Amino acid sequence: MRLLPEMTHNSLRIRPALLSDSAVLPAIERSAALLFAEVPGYEDFVTKPVIDQMTHARWMTEGAYLIAESSFGRRVAFLAARCSGGIVTILEVSVRRSYQRRGIGRALLARCLRDAERDWVDQVWLGANLAFEWNAPLYGAMGFLPADGEPVPIAVRNAAWDDPRCLGGPTGNCGWMVSRTDRLGR
Repeated sequence: MRLLPEMTHNSLRIRPALLSDSAVLPAIERSAALLFAEVPGYEDFVTKPVIDQMTHARWMTEGAYLIAESSFGRRVAFLAARCSGGIVTILEVSVRRSYQRRGIGRALLARCLRDAERDWVDQVWLGANLAFEWNAPLYGAMGFLPADGEPVPIAVRNAAWDDPRCLGGPTGNCGWMVSRTDRLGR
């Protein structure tokens, strides 16, 4: 999937990631995880592993990574996706804790879906923890539906097989959600 050069959301710039961005992505994901300290039963998520810099760098060569950057050049959020066989698999959307609840994650997802639609991508899959009350409504509003027992395409399984946080894809309360081209407005 080709990524458009850049767009803006409020005072943020959303752009394709550069390889040099991989150095700050683990810190963004760790900061995003601080939200879980406030969610009863999920406090331990704050200390769970994040995607390391080397994995991000490798995935960037075969993916569609987006960065949200402040007007001062601070990278505040990212979307990590891998592309294969006409399918985009979103593996992570992280927003620094101090920037959450401003629509930045939604803007990253919208940008990814627009780029996918422009490039005639058949499906966009997303691994999500559906136990968090905000995930299903957010992703549902963006056109994603729970896969609910639907066979997960091999391209999606391959995209997630080497995720250092949960090898092989979503586990526990996590599940796959999918947005198909007919839901993308074609």
